Amino acid sequence: MTFYRHLFPELARLGHKVHALVGSAVSPMFQNYSANGIDVEFLDLDIIKANVNKFDAFAAVPELQWHLAAAWAGYEQAEGGAGYDLVETTDWGLLFVPWIINAKSPPIVVQLHGSIGQIDFNDPQVGNELYGDHVRLLEVGLLSHAEELQSGSMSNAQLWEKLTGRGVTYIPPAWSPLNVARTCSSKSSRGLIVGRIQYWKGPYRTLRGTSTFGE
Repeated sequence: MTFYRHLFPELARLGHKVHALVGSAVSPMFQNYSANGIDVEFLDLDIIKANVNKFDAFAAVPELQWHLAAAWAGYEQAEGGAGYDLVETTDWGLLFVPWIINAKSPPIVVQLHGSIGQIDFNDPQVGNELYGDHVRLLEVGLLSHAEELQSGSMSNAQLWEKLTGRGVTYIPPAWSPLNVARTCSSKSSRGLIVGRIQYWKGPYRTLRGTSTFGE
């Protein structure tokens, strides 16, 4: 994820030990590696599969069952955060759930990029109503108990403040622009607009009469 690709090197540069555990219920598994003072480990798919049966109570909603299995796999693989001062998870995939409900977990920060409940609400699929309702109940009920909620989008932060009844810290994404040399001195009527595929994650802006989404 671009957000962490820019954030982690800065944390390491400041002297922090950074260990990233990457994966979800739908992610492939790659080879672990270390680079620039950052240890990157991938979620073990065998642990996820072994956990699925633990959530048979959600068998009627298999997508939710697998997300919970993956969330607990991450918690187990990280040994419950033993030895770490802080754990940060994303909101997507319910990865925050085991960390929040376990009283022995280190303090947890949840980065609100765009949860599966939000995605389902804004882009609903016919037949997925039970899944979407269950996920949103879990998200709203548990996120309010995290030690810290953060978002790189001001509009998203305001949305979650309304849903959880608590403050959400807006932190602009860490980003270092590259120095790109000009290759053409002549003017052009063409341009590049970079925005979000899911427009609801960021503010709406209008530029020279063209509708654009992003930050």
